[in-house]
Amino acid sequence: MINVNIGTVLVHLVMFLAMVAALNALLFKPLLRVMDERENRVSGNRSAAEAANRDLEAMKSSYLEKLELTRKQANQERDALRKAAEAEEDKIVRSAREWAGNMVSDLRERIAAEYQGARDQLAASSQDMGRQIAARILGRSI
Repeated sequence: MINVNIGTVLVHLVMFLAMVAALNALLFKPLLRVMDERENRVSGNRSAAEAANRDLEAMKSSYLEKLELTRKQANQERDALRKAAEAEEDKIVRSAREWAGNMVSDLRERIAAEYQGARDQLAASSQDMGRQIAARILGRSI
């Protein structure tokens, strides 16, 4: 049969408990404390990173909204400026056409007046010229 020496078992039990107490105090508790601190730091950093990410997304969304609004306003202003420029261009073209029409009308009137003046002058001088030619041909004055 097996002989169990109670004294040896007690000595081993006391040594085991002393070793557990020593390892607990010197190794496990400091290791668990360091691991807990690390976990707290990591979770704090993770929370801070998530908060920063949420803030960044909010800023990005706000920026994109403002950018879109600015684009719309710029497009509206560009369209308004283009329409104003087209209206000004139409006004200038109408004015130029009116001026050109008036100029052409005035020139036609002047040309007609000069034509009529030249015609009258030619009619008057043609009679004189006819008399002079006839006088030369006939050799006497008419």
